Amino acid sequence: MKAKLLIIIILSLLVGGCIPSTPTTSNINNEECIPPLYNIAFPIVTHVPGSDIPRQLAPQGNWQIQDELPFPQNELGHFVFRPKQNEFWFTVPGSNKISRYFINNKQWKTYQAVGWTLSVPDSLFVANDGTVWGAGIRFTTNNSSGENYPFLSRFNDATDRFEYVEDTSGFLQIPQVRLVSNIAEDPYGLLWFFVEGEDQTLVSFDSKTGRSQQHYYRNRGGNGKLAIRTDGSVWFGDVFKNHIIQYIPLSQETRIYKGYPEPAEFGGLEFDLSEVNYLFFDHSGRLWLANNGWLDLSNADLPVWYQIIESPVFITEVGLPLSRYAISYQYSTFQSSNDWYWFTGGSGIVRLDLEKGTWCLMTTGASEVFEDSDQNLWIAVFGHLYKYALKR
Repeated sequence: MKAKLLIIIILSLLVGGCIPSTPTTSNINNEECIPPLYNIAFPIVTHVPGSDIPRQLAPQGNWQIQDELPFPQNELGHFVFRPKQNEFWFTVPGSNKISRYFINNKQWKTYQAVGWTLSVPDSLFVANDGTVWGAGIRFTTNNSSGENYPFLSRFNDATDRFEYVEDTSGFLQIPQVRLVSNIAEDPYGLLWFFVEGEDQTLVSFDSKTGRSQQHYYRNRGGNGKLAIRTDGSVWFGDVFKNHIIQYIPLSQETRIYKGYPEPAEFGGLEFDLSEVNYLFFDHSGRLWLANNGWLDLSNADLPVWYQIIESPVFITEVGLPLSRYAISYQYSTFQSSNDWYWFTGGSGIVRLDLEKGTWCLMTTGASEVFEDSDQNLWIAVFGHLYKYALKR
């Protein structure tokens, strides 16, 4: 009798949903997840360029089209979100212009000049105070004057144009330097980035004083993203040494975190020349290397590397010379307010619910992911702006 009662209790728990038989994913419909190309293994087959067209699958389910991009998708460089004004800014290098999108009234505006020159910034960054910064110069007409222009520009809402910003040292001039990283802001409002001249130089810029300062030098060719920790330290990769470097501005000290195949000081995480360039700090202070793993810094004396177990959602048709299929690395990481992670790269946009350990391929299109103040996510793929409501 006791045995039968126990069986009944167990069955009622399973049927009632107290013990789910399969992993669940909050706020995600099964229809929103695109099945991976393969689940267990993928064939190593020769890719003949032009013979196979990769999957082009737009977001489904609760992803809703909000507007059409006024330029071809392949002309889009990158875009940034300006939260206080509720607007997006797009670099469009294919047409040498900057496009601005006002979310509230769904209007577009185009810019093709910095100051009084026919040029646009190569890269954009939105500071915490809402300022839109431009870095680098892309001339819309041939610059035959030979004149050097300031490296930085800033959008002036009063004049409705980008205006050059000079640094007091004169170091940041075009064409002597070019941007080779993202721009990041530290807790004190300083802008940080790498520029390339004879070497690659880590530079800070104080927008209040106009003062630039050179901090660290590395060999040319190491493009990649900076990540700034809440303590103000600046983190970046060295692709030639396969290291991650922590730079502490106050003491001008550096700390090196070594990767495979060198013996690592805190255990070995195998990361390669591409992944070392894509760093991201999450809400808990973990340092991510794209979709490869993270460094747990909660114990300052004993940091711990974590290696991601590969998911089949990262199998992509990349058109490599030797094989049609490969495991892609992702070049952009974002964490939404509900603590989901969003990885963008060769396979498209992949979502990770770290708490539940579930992966979801949202689209085969690639785009940065942003979240507005109403907890809506935004992406730009296949010629359209899509919105996804986290809060429903």
